Amino acid sequence: MALSTFDCASFVETAKEYRGDSGSVLLMFDVDGTLKSHMDGNRNRVGRWVDKLLQALCDEPGYHVYLNTGKSRDSLIRNYRAITNLGWYGEHGALYKAPTAAYHDSEFIAYDKNWVETTKEQLKTIRNEMGYRHPNWPGRGKMDPEKLATITFTTKSQNHDFNDFWTRISSELSDNDARVTYHYASGTLMEITPPDVHKGTAVEHLRDQIEHPYHLALAVGDDERDSDMFRAIKTSGITSDPYTVMITEQAGPDTEAQYRLGHYYELLKMLQQLVPDFTDPFPV
Repeated sequence: MALSTFDCASFVETAKEYRGDSGSVLLMFDVDGTLKSHMDGNRNRVGRWVDKLLQALCDEPGYHVYLNTGKSRDSLIRNYRAITNLGWYGEHGALYKAPTAAYHDSEFIAYDKNWVETTKEQLKTIRNEMGYRHPNWPGRGKMDPEKLATITFTTKSQNHDFNDFWTRISSELSDNDARVTYHYASGTLMEITPPDVHKGTAVEHLRDQIEHPYHLALAVGDDERDSDMFRAIKTSGITSDPYTVMITEQAGPDTEAQYRLGHYYELLKMLQQLVPDFTDPFPV
């Protein structure tokens, strides 16, 4: 089914009704491909502008801003430690930092050491069967050493061996063992997580932290990993007025989102309208 284009102007007007201490609006975002993109030639300029925008949103009464991302704790600290009142969920819902907590007070809410060790042994077996030996991984892949509760492989450029590695992992790790996803747009990223840890569990965890449901909630992402977040925003009871948006050029992707935007720049320009005092011009 084709997704409707998200009506940014209408959402801005609705969200502004809840500005101030009397209302509450949840703003939850994936990062890569949603707020920023490593494939964007203007990523440095846009990234600096986005950081200022996030701080402005966090400072606005009534807005509750969270990142819901696959990034590691160390990566989140490096990139977002300076932004105050920003909450985050990292490693696809395994890691949590409350908005008012210091960055070093983030905590793992889902961490199965046995799963991590067992899965890594399975991956080493696949690597050996493909003819690679330590410390090399197929397709010049690198395992992210900062990930503790999940496993991520990256490579510098798309290549046949990395694709084969992904195919082998997908076929040999069952859905009961792990959830495996591949970033088709770049062909340079695959992520492996426990089957019961995902961005939807992050939403459910947040729901249990709040006293009352949010009046309004917006969740935005760009790939299949975000469907769990979309589903939970709509069904968990965290809000009675959910908006779920996927950043995609496709009119009918397989997603739990209600709406779409064709480019993440459209989202950023809309978010700026939520904070009238943030007047820095969009850098592109």
